[in-house]
Amino acid sequence: MNSLAKATDFRSRRASAVTSLAVMSVLFLAGCADAGAEPKSPPTATTTGTSTPTAAAAVVPASADEAVTQATATLQEYTAMLNLIFNEGGANPERIDAYAGGVVRDQVVLDARQVAELGYQFDGGIVATVESGYAGELQADGEPIEFGSVHLIFCNDSTGRSVVQSDGSVPPLPADRAPRYDAGISFDPVTMSWSLQSLTSVGTSCI
Repeated sequence: MNSLAKATDFRSRRASAVTSLAVMSVLFLAGCADAGAEPKSPPTATTTGTSTPTAAAAVVPASADEAVTQATATLQEYTAMLNLIFNEGGANPERIDAYAGGVVRDQVVLDARQVAELGYQFDGGIVATVESGYAGELQADGEPIEFGSVHLIFCNDSTGRSVVQSDGSVPPLPADRAPRYDAGISFDPVTMSWSLQSLTSVGTSCI
């Protein structure tokens, strides 16, 4: 195989790999991050033409129910921002910093940059529907926060999302477009905010 053919083959395989990451529900990194890691402070970001989600103010949760409610709001805000970033062609992916940290944040930024480079066009969005949740203690700089760590089981439904490749063709879509995930969300008492720190596939489908 000559060098031109090798380069073409590499680009084709790379595009296919990005499609499998960005088009599928695996926009969410199906891996675990340290649920006790400190969320990153959100940077200043601006967008034009579309209403930008903003992180809701939080208070130290006084009960498990309050913690689950706040964490659920954070998951919804994260999903709204994720949809916005990809619908805008992967522009300014650091906007996700206000809602996610660690490997979750890093994977979103990586996928968004690849989508921008390859010219994918997204429309519609993912819908996250929480099915259950529980709260537990979080250690933050050696200090316990009784309800500072939350896990949510939710459906990650991408049936309402479409994507077109740069050549106008539609890539193959995953067989399961509504997988179930476990989201690990932590409270940061310094920034008084919640941050999505881990996303793990449960291995079951919601449809």
